[in-house]
Amino acid sequence: MVWRYWMWRTSFAIYSYTVLGWLARFQQKRSTLDPNRYDAVFQRMWEYYLCCGIAAARASDAAVYQVLFHNDRAGDIPLKRV
Repeated sequence: MVWRYWMWRTSFAIYSYTVLGWLARFQQKRSTLDPNRYDAVFQRMWEYYLCCGIAAARASDAAVYQVLFHNDRAGDIPLKRV
């Protein structure tokens, strides 16, 4: 049980580096965004959202879940979304 908890904590802590990469790319490409579609308020909120994701991954027991709904109970469950 301890090992499984450690693996979960480690994998979620590593997720912060993924979000950090998204934030870096967003900041690099921010000037290329169409201001009619993505105004300054949206851009600030998106940056805030990414920063909160980094903080949650590093400092709390927050978690990321992906839920896949499938209506064919007899068939195999797909491993990825299409």
